Amino acid sequence: MGWKRLLCPAMIAFMILCRCSNNADEKCVYNKYPTDTWPYCLYNVTLNSCKSNKMVVIVGENYTGILKRTPCSQLSQCQSLPSEYADLAVLSFQHNGNLSKADFWVWQDGESYRVYLQKTLLTSLNLSLILLPGNGSYNITLNTVEICTSAKFVADICKDEDKRFVINITVQSTTHSPYITCAKCQTVEYPQMNFTFPEAGNGTSGISAAVAVQVMKNLTQLLTMMGSKSSAAITIGEAKGILVKPEDKNTLPGTSFVISDSVLMSDNEEIMQKSPRSVSVPQEAINKAISVNQNRTFLGVFLFPNMTKDAKNTSVLNNEVIAIDMGTEISNLTTDINITYRNVKKDGFTVICSSWNGEGQYPNWTRQGCNTLEDNNTITCLCSHLTFFAILMVDPNVNISRTNLETLTYISYIGCGLSMFFLGIALFTHFILRKAKSNSASKILINLFVAMFLLDLTFLSNEWITSLGNLTGCKIMGAFMHYSLLSTFNWFAIEALHLCLHLVGALKLDISHYVLKMCFVGWALPALVVIILLCLGKYGQQTASFGQSSNVTMCWITDILVHYIVNIGYYALVFLFTFTIFIIIVRRLVYFMGKNAGTSKAGSGRADIFTIMGLCCLLGITWGFAFLSYGPLTIPALYIFTILNSFQGFFLFIYYIKSSKAIEGEESESCSSKQSATLHSMVEQNNPYGEQGRGPKHE
Repeated sequence: MGWKRLLCPAMIAFMILCRCSNNADEKCVYNKYPTDTWPYCLYNVTLNSCKSNKMVVIVGENYTGILKRTPCSQLSQCQSLPSEYADLAVLSFQHNGNLSKADFWVWQDGESYRVYLQKTLLTSLNLSLILLPGNGSYNITLNTVEICTSAKFVADICKDEDKRFVINITVQSTTHSPYITCAKCQTVEYPQMNFTFPEAGNGTSGISAAVAVQVMKNLTQLLTMMGSKSSAAITIGEAKGILVKPEDKNTLPGTSFVISDSVLMSDNEEIMQKSPRSVSVPQEAINKAISVNQNRTFLGVFLFPNMTKDAKNTSVLNNEVIAIDMGTEISNLTTDINITYRNVKKDGFTVICSSWNGEGQYPNWTRQGCNTLEDNNTITCLCSHLTFFAILMVDPNVNISRTNLETLTYISYIGCGLSMFFLGIALFTHFILRKAKSNSASKILINLFVAMFLLDLTFLSNEWITSLGNLTGCKIMGAFMHYSLLSTFNWFAIEALHLCLHLVGALKLDISHYVLKMCFVGWALPALVVIILLCLGKYGQQTASFGQSSNVTMCWITDILVHYIVNIGYYALVFLFTFTIFIIIVRRLVYFMGKNAGTSKAGSGRADIFTIMGLCCLLGITWGFAFLSYGPLTIPALYIFTILNSFQGFFLFIYYIKSSKAIEGEESESCSSKQSATLHSMVEQNNPYGEQGRGPKHE
């Protein structure tokens, strides 16, 4: 067969169709330039090809049609093509020629024809191919853009080819349709242009999370700068990424990427398996982005090394974050985004695929919307949305299993339910039966009961509000729950302040509007803080992760830094104050116990323990167990914290009832003597409605 078999099917007539007369002899002309024409037309093949921008006719060695040379005198009857139609080079098919870089090349192997196309030719021309194989086979017409839109790497077709697209046409017989496939043989595609920007961050400590968010938001500004180019590499200090935009209205030049020293496009499975990181974005995400913003669709993939850690200083795999953005919110995908890390050294840590929505100055990682798959040293994150992604390295000793999480949840619901019920009884008793007898101590106690009742109510209803999916309702619920929490903290501090004033004798003085001032601190100041945060948009749906398979979604503060400052930081101050008062009172109790030991004034040990436990609940000391929930103490501390604080309202109710009965059941003189040996003489709340030891009123 030799060179003849190779050259014969390569008799190619490049036919660039224009709008001309209906005469078949004069129908088709290739205008490379307005003054330079490729002078061949088909004589006996009817082609409805004026709808195509350009056409190539491939003639097989067994084709018996006629190729007629068009007289130059007839060329003027055809119109010239617009200048924006790219030039199509006339190729030489010499047997010993080097065709590895040819824009267009046809090769026949038996009954198969392979058309080799450079990507620039494929994307810049709306190119139609007509194959006339002969041997009685019917003519084959196809559009290169349509057939190669979803082209992937095919090893058999791409053998000895690593750059071009290859269209394989197998002509089986006149009774069977031809088998047509398009392979993308370019294993790695380099961006067509580069953008380099100065370092954006704080020097050696890496790029800040806020700057990374701003980088992704500003990607749309680069689209105009890219001009007609469809891909660009972007470097910002240590951060690196790629930006691609559609080559036509419905396709992007690449949706699969490999990340090593740079971010490159590649859908070659072998190349992706060898890369330390790879990212694949499904076509579903592309379609969603195009439907929302067809004229400004793009896909940006970035790698941010040494990005600011979250407020918990959580370790991140390779200390790097991957960001994917398309200029619009993409979520709830049915086909997941695939982010894969290979050759991972876990060093005993548990890996968790997490995402961050870009809100706040520090990342607030959550497992919501991402699943983690592990296969030996390969970790794959399957996520249903676009945002910032990282693989968290979590100490397995601090993970909370799903069983423990469910148990803690049940304890919380039962405890808060009981607390609400008994706090409701106490409030009903106060407002219906005893309000007229109340003094400043009882009013402060009742305000604490109201704050705790609201906190339990918002906690129990939070999950239901979250399940509704109403963003506005979730923000309101998060703000109301936060307000109840801050008010409860404030009334803990006010109780401690009231005891402190009682100990130093300040309550014997006439303090004008004492309760009113306490109410302003207890209720108005938290409201001011919550209103400010609500205006700043800090409330919404938040997912807390407690391990690889444990997470809770609720309406809460979305900015982890705000949570740490406003909640954890503030309670730490409250705890220091209330715990100091608690230590002073316990020391006084121990002093009286030693002084009255062996006398009739000595109280029972059970009563003293009961008093101390009640005081812990009264001052919110039990909330301090949250500070112990680290390392091996995490699980025990969480159980103690959950039991004591979810049942706190119930414990306070018992303490309140017991103390009231103890006072009312004794004679005034006996009561006075016994209270001197216990805290009952220092804590007016023992019987807020009694006449003994009540002290002056402070309205």
